[in-house]
Amino acid sequence: MKWLNNFGDAWGMWASGDVVNFIDNHDNQRGHGGAGAVLTNWEPKPYKMATAFMLAWPYGVSRIMSSYNYDRNNKDQGPPHNGDMSIKTVSLSGMTCRDGWICEHRWRQIYNMVAFSNIAANSPVRNWWAGADYQIAFSRGDRAFLALNLENYDISQNLMTGLPVGKYCDVISGNLENGSCTGTTVDVDGSGRANIHVCSNCEDPMVAIHVEEPRKSVSSGDLATKTKHIRKEEIETLRLRLYPRHSALTTTINTDINRGDHPCVLTTPILFTIDYNFLDFVTLANMDSRSDAF
Repeated sequence: MKWLNNFGDAWGMWASGDVVNFIDNHDNQRGHGGAGAVLTNWEPKPYKMATAFMLAWPYGVSRIMSSYNYDRNNKDQGPPHNGDMSIKTVSLSGMTCRDGWICEHRWRQIYNMVAFSNIAANSPVRNWWAGADYQIAFSRGDRAFLALNLENYDISQNLMTGLPVGKYCDVISGNLENGSCTGTTVDVDGSGRANIHVCSNCEDPMVAIHVEEPRKSVSSGDLATKTKHIRKEEIETLRLRLYPRHSALTTTINTDINRGDHPCVLTTPILFTIDYNFLDFVTLANMDSRSDAF
């Protein structure tokens, strides 16, 4: 995989705007056309990884396959059907399908990577890293980050993700539900780096994070510790204005914390920049203002 760092036009292929990418289709699933072996849902682990890379990499338009099960000894078998040969209605169970329908597009790892692709949008590839032939990681600007591991040993590296500071939900192992991540989380520090661990023998040896699936909370005590050196004890009020760091996000929060208030926790669903103003009602002329990442 380390050779994929310039995949696309640089390989002498068509310009990105003229390309449709896909891992498999109804023909090459069955060995009709295509050169060499084709990954399909029959090999779910590498199939999900290949699809994740396709959706994360900015080349061409990606097409997702949605299949039905068939007898591999009968490649002409049609879709699931009733006794009168009418096609069965797709039967859903949560985010999966039943009664012979595969529905790869409903697999969590794939539909979350579709969101990843949309969020990355036109952001360029940055922070490419290759630890071995089959261990890679890269970011899409400051919007998203992906790490993949097909070696027989784990990735445990402090890598540049390019993302703003925060705690992010890995959208491969889980989802962000009601403010909590059902999978693993990744902590990105103020420099954009994070300790990335990708196991080699787990079901999905990859990690994907992006700016619309963070979990972040900050306490008033943390703010006081950060800022107490710039003001005197006469401060009465800490006025907070939180606004999104990304133009696509529009939520703004305004709040005051008065001296003597009980410690509180401010929790935001997205990354903000925080402006904090110290309002000194005794000496207003000394009012101070700061801005910091949140």
